[in-house]
Amino acid sequence: EFIAAQIARLAGAATAGGQVLDPHASLLTSLSMFQWIGWAGVAFGGAFLLAAPFARRWAHGVDDPLPELAPAE
Repeated sequence: EFIAAQIARLAGAATAGGQVLDPHASLLTSLSMFQWIGWAGVAFGGAFLLAAPFARRWAHGVDDPLPELAPAE
């Protein structure tokens, strides 16, 4: 909720009586905010792709059955 409120604050436009005072400026502000959010998503996706091999290494053996759950032979 905090992040959404900050984004809404940054993307907000000046209004008077519920009417936007400068529609062109409001449009440019909204477009730049959505562009920023899109590029942030691309950056986070790239970071996760770069981190995937490390996470895979950290999870070594996670699919191995636990010894106490292995069937008795």
